Amino acid sequence: MKVLVTIITLLVVGAAGKENQTLDGCQTECGGVPILFPFGAGKSTTTGKTCFLEDTFRVTCVNGTLYSGEIQVLSINIVEGQVDAMVSVAGVCVFSPPPGSQYIIKNNDADDGSTVGLTSDYSFSVSSKDNKFITVGCDSYGYLNSFDDDTVYSTGCLTRCYGNTEKVVDGSCSGIGCCQVDIPPGMRNISIKAFSFENFNRSSWFNNCSYSFVVKNGNYTFSKSHLENLPYKMVPVVIDWSVGGETCEASRNRGTNACKGNSTCVNSDAGYGYRCKCDEGFQGNPYHPDGCTGNSSIIMKLLYA
Repeated sequence: MKVLVTIITLLVVGAAGKENQTLDGCQTECGGVPILFPFGAGKSTTTGKTCFLEDTFRVTCVNGTLYSGEIQVLSINIVEGQVDAMVSVAGVCVFSPPPGSQYIIKNNDADDGSTVGLTSDYSFSVSSKDNKFITVGCDSYGYLNSFDDDTVYSTGCLTRCYGNTEKVVDGSCSGIGCCQVDIPPGMRNISIKAFSFENFNRSSWFNNCSYSFVVKNGNYTFSKSHLENLPYKMVPVVIDWSVGGETCEASRNRGTNACKGNSTCVNSDAGYGYRCKCDEGFQGNPYHPDGCTGNSSIIMKLLYA
């Protein structure tokens, strides 16, 4: 009788503990939004050191609302390297704006438009996979501009009705009353511009405002009523982030790589910095000093032949 002994190694992964998501002595949440390292607020009550990896990732908690600079943060995703945030809608109107509107009134000329800006560090860029750029209005158009050092590039769309509302359909953003386009990768330091064709001369009886905005996929549905008044002043946007400002290889050569134990460094798709990911079979926070965690055990299996 032969006995075959097989050693099987199993990795039993436990749930990532909240204790290794934030540095020791640092604020863990704000208004129900977890604050996950490399982001952090203020200084540790234990060590006196800052709670964030770099100044780029400093956040503040104001009356239960989390902010990065002046941008409201809805969530921080360590696995995907993303932040959900609220960003303003750009809007321009002629004659009288809708009741309660925040949008710019151009009583004589709406052709020069209005602008909303989102200035950010190079570590942050608008997600090209998870957002759309949208313009709402009849005889309207909008631009999304990106300013990266000395390089400026834009995308946008237009929608024209010529005074005819028959082709405007609820739920459709295909170019009449509402248009949308994909967003190029790596757009940062953006400005959003809304404009009018011919001061709404052909559509002012039912639409005298143009609106342009970036919005997270699935978070905006067009309605014909939005031609009279868009009910949103701000919309959710997905922002990609990275750390380091250099490639994985360069940061390892300099000894500054932020990826901790049981994790892998991956260069950012946006062309700036890198992200850290837990190795297969591990989970947790790859930026935290404790690194990614997992428990291994060895089982001996006896096979009789």
